[in-house]
Amino acid sequence: MVNNICIFLAYIGFLLYIRILFEKYTKMGAKLDRLDAIRKIVSSSRVSDQGELIDALKKMGIHTTQATLSRDLRAMNIVKRTDMDGFPRYSLPHSSRVGYIPAGHDPGIVSFEYSDPFAVIKTHPGYAGMIASRIDGASVPGLMGTIAGDDTILLITRRGTGSPIHLLEAVFPGISSKEI
Repeated sequence: MVNNICIFLAYIGFLLYIRILFEKYTKMGAKLDRLDAIRKIVSSSRVSDQGELIDALKKMGIHTTQATLSRDLRAMNIVKRTDMDGFPRYSLPHSSRVGYIPAGHDPGIVSFEYSDPFAVIKTHPGYAGMIASRIDGASVPGLMGTIAGDDTILLITRRGTGSPIHLLEAVFPGISSKEI
């Protein structure tokens, strides 16, 4: 009789263990599905707040709370940035769409000022990173590098090379009209 009770309790313990594993892995699967859906929504549409994102997830059959969504966004390094039209939107880290400046489009440069060996470019809020990235990618001769904040870019030039404004004109036509 005691032996049967021990077997029964071991069986119950085993079933509880299986249930815990099942719940853990189904929740993990649901989380991975949710994260994948968030990634798809943010990369394919303009979503400007968490309410819109929750609604888009619901349309995909994924129900979540604002607190969970907030944690997911933070874990995925998804941030709110200003897009090319001046509207806030969520974007993935290192998203090529956020840094893209179409040819002929005003890149958001407000002013340019040079004092050897530094230059400072002021931009609209949220544009400095993508403009600095474009400058770095252009490999401007005499330019050692850029440091970007939200609306300010510091350009560091080699001493004696002079103002890079004429070289930046090829990257951003019309920038010379912004020189202070």
